[in-house]
Amino acid sequence: MKLTHFLNRPFNYLQSTRKKWNYIISASLFAHFFLILFQPYGLFTELRNPINTALDKFLFFFTITCIGFFGLMFSQFVLRSLFNFQSVTIKKYIYFFAIEVFVVYAMYFLISFFIPDLGKDFEKELDVSFQLRNYFRAFTVLVFPFFGAIVFEFIAKLKEEVKTMGKQLNIYQHKYQDKQKLAMLDFYDENNQLQLKIPLQDFFYAESSNQYVLIYFLESGNIKREIIRTRLKNILEQFSVSCVLQCHRSFMVNLMNVSCLNKKETKKYLILKSENLMEIPVSKTYLTSILSEIEKHE
Repeated sequence: MKLTHFLNRPFNYLQSTRKKWNYIISASLFAHFFLILFQPYGLFTELRNPINTALDKFLFFFTITCIGFFGLMFSQFVLRSLFNFQSVTIKKYIYFFAIEVFVVYAMYFLISFFIPDLGKDFEKELDVSFQLRNYFRAFTVLVFPFFGAIVFEFIAKLKEEVKTMGKQLNIYQHKYQDKQKLAMLDFYDENNQLQLKIPLQDFFYAESSNQYVLIYFLESGNIKREIIRTRLKNILEQFSVSCVLQCHRSFMVNLMNVSCLNKKETKKYLILKSENLMEIPVSKTYLTSILSEIEKHE
């Protein structure tokens, strides 16, 4: 996938109120514990400087946590609505994230007038280069919980999608299980000669390979393969059963023998009911028609 195409995809994360709160709280806590545990950006020296009292240290970390919390809350619940960043592309949200970091950094800078930073060297902190470094430090710290929240939400969406499709498949298969026991599939070659006849319930999937189609089916408890000289589209045209559908340009599958949907990176697979855990690729175009077939029989 080209970078420009990826950046122009919609940013479908952190949309609901609950997901925004999860991000805000997790980011605030991450910043707090990250600074305490790793003590980067000169914190290791400052925390051991005798000029900094225990109260100074407490106020520093407490301030960081509060600023992170209220800064992110302001950006997520106010700025996103104000500047219409609710439904944007990934590229535009990257810009918003840079603004969000600036909001947190600016709040910290303003608070430092009232609650001195560690070291009590405020004049040095007014230096432009020092403040620029602080912005990039804030960016570095916040980018980890941001991507963490995205990954967590992505996994949650995937699990929900898999769970939903699993339920739909169970309903679909239960409804057609009696018809499946009676149905037979006839496979003809390119000369219209019958090559294979099997029960629908035993058919798993077919794979196109050049001028041939590989038929995978169950026989005597084992997965068998039969090679027929024909094209995948010819076989699809022969079948009238709705549970046998094309799922990829090179694959067709029997929905009655699909257990669930799985995803690896950006690719999706249909997992078949077999001891060998067979995975059949499914493209986005065909997945839409498969889901439509399943949903209309709920």
